[in-house]
Amino acid sequence: MGVAPRESGRFTTIPPRENGGNIDIRHLTPGSKVFFPVLVPGALFSCGDCHSAQGDGEVNGTGIETLMSVTLTFTLRKGMHIPELRSLHPPARSSQLLMKVAIL
Repeated sequence: MGVAPRESGRFTTIPPRENGGNIDIRHLTPGSKVFFPVLVPGALFSCGDCHSAQGDGEVNGTGIETLMSVTLTFTLRKGMHIPELRSLHPPARSSQLLMKVAIL
């Protein structure tokens, strides 16, 4: 999942960057909230494949891709400073975990 990057051109989705990308995070379950910065007019959100099982990240490049129907709800929060992709997960799954994606 992601929005258009601020620079034009072709980019790989691995690794994730400030605009999102291949964000294989197993905690992204129903009720999760993901925050993306708006880097270009209209944001240009895109969503790709869904996984029924996976680890966190692209460490081994595997996930069980599955046909899914998803419902996404968007809220534009003008004035909210979001420097890069952030996610918030439901309490039942992770005690209201705020997760930041980083490349080490």
